[in-house]
Amino acid sequence: MHYVIGDVHGCYKELQLLLNKIDSKDPDAIIYFVGDWIDRGPQTADVMQWVVDNITTRGKYRSVRGNHDQEALDWYRKEFIPWSRRKHDSSEALPETTYDFSTVVDKSFNRDPDLLKPFFKKVIKAMPFNATVETTTIGNVNMTYRICHASYSNKKRTNLNQINLYERNYWGYNFDNEIVVHGHTPTISQDYRLRGKADEELPGMIGYRPCDINVDGGCCFFENYPGLACMLCGICLETLEEFYPYSLEERIMEGAKLLVKDYYLPLPEALSEDEKLQMIYKINMERYLTKKPNEYREMLLEMIGLKN
Repeated sequence: MHYVIGDVHGCYKELQLLLNKIDSKDPDAIIYFVGDWIDRGPQTADVMQWVVDNITTRGKYRSVRGNHDQEALDWYRKEFIPWSRRKHDSSEALPETTYDFSTVVDKSFNRDPDLLKPFFKKVIKAMPFNATVETTTIGNVNMTYRICHASYSNKKRTNLNQINLYERNYWGYNFDNEIVVHGHTPTISQDYRLRGKADEELPGMIGYRPCDINVDGGCCFFENYPGLACMLCGICLETLEEFYPYSLEERIMEGAKLLVKDYYLPLPEALSEDEKLQMIYKINMERYLTKKPNEYREMLLEMIGLKN
């Protein structure tokens, strides 16, 4: 079967946990990624090496291109290569990138452009701007999935690559037998959540809109938003079964520990550390346990033949 995984953003540990979960259930899985491999997360260099070793156009692991991948490629070609070729003091700072990629190059790649070539070769040769998967679901419905980083258009557009990389669609699509699967906008973001139904949204987990599945749970933002799930997300296209590196309970408990340790919270001083931990855990779990079934997910299940 076919699976799609959201924005990795340097979260190598979560990537390995998620892949193990999918592979243990389906050893023959074909797994697509929506791009944005680099920036923000703690293990970008490890993720880049994994991409070099595993991503191909027709193998088990495939990927479309994300805006962070494209921006790093542009920087590599237009700024870093010219900088590396001219004479300069060894202490001179690298040309800056919008995010933290130049810092990774400085610390993990010894400022050597040749060490970056294998990754950027993958971006150029093995990461198209979008991909199409045509499959038959478990409900015996023939479906077309459009996989892209950000957004998709089925109209002839000269700027389709820019749409694939950058455009944000909070409302979904009106396609017949087509579902767009994308990342780019974390489901923890206010803009995304406000366009959904407050009593159905699960921030940091997979999001749904009409003919639209958002697999960016904002994993790399977990330490900034420890009260939210912030998962690396995966989904099976034939069943819409969701996959995460952690259970919800594990993730919320991990966040509660961070909140007790590193964040000021107005909790009663008389409580022990464990009592504070359990209080925070309970409050944050309630945010998820009280939600109603997502209406848009129910629509998609019906669309693929798994609901009457």
